Amino acid sequence: MTKARASFTFPLPSDFGTDTPGKALASTVMAKSDITGKRKLKARNVSHSNIKTKRWQNLNIQTRRVWVPEVGRFVTLNLTTRDIRTIDKIGVVAYARRYGVGLV
Repeated sequence: MTKARASFTFPLPSDFGTDTPGKALASTVMAKSDITGKRKLKARNVSHSNIKTKRWQNLNIQTRRVWVPEVGRFVTLNLTTRDIRTIDKIGVVAYARRYGVGLV
């Protein structure tokens, strides 16, 4: 005898945590850059007696509203401080295009 399985439709990851579909909030699951995808790294503390213990190297992630002139609106992004500096120099659209990310 076979049981019929129910099919589920999951919301898009960009719709999580919002009341209105299509309007995404900043990611709260993990400290991760929305454009570059950089996240925390595994590292080791090394003591004076050469005992190695595992630890995390966290990024400096900032939530920023960035004006996108091509779209004519603000976009809220989780960005590293290096992302913010580069966006100030070359612009958000050029920076997103460099990493193959669509802002709309």
